[in-house]
This record gives sequence, structure tokens and C-alpha cells, in this order.
Amino acid sequence: MLNSVVSARVESKACFATFVELKTRFYIAIKMKDRSKDSMMKAIKQVTACIPKGTFKTFTSDRGKKFLCWE
Repeated sequence: MLNSVVSARVESKACFATFVELKTRFYIAIKMKDRSKDSMMKAIKQVTACIPKGTFKTFTSDRGKKFLCWE
């Protein structure tokens, strides 16, 4: 499961990209500077670089604007 969590501070645009493996409930959070699609792609690349290849077969996400760049 892939999503973002927005800061409660109104003046801050920072948020976290959250990655949860549903079977084991393994949880990773990556801080992003904003909720843009570029920031989300950077977070996805960070996570996939530090996890063994083949661990992720698919990502499940909501339909938010930060996922518009996904192909």
C-alpha cells in the first residue's frame, strides 16, 4: 500500500510517503518536501533502491494527484 501523510502544520508543505507491505505490515516512511509527483517518484526510487530486488511485485495506491506520473 502506497500513500502520503500530510503535515498538520499549515505553513509546512512537507509530508511523508508511506509504504506498507500488507501481509507482514512492514512499514517505511520517507519524508518528502511536498506532495508533488516528482517528490513521490523520488521517494519510490529511494525505497526500491534499499529493498532487495524482486521484493515488490506491485504497488497499490489511491488516485491522488501525486500518482499522475505513474505509467
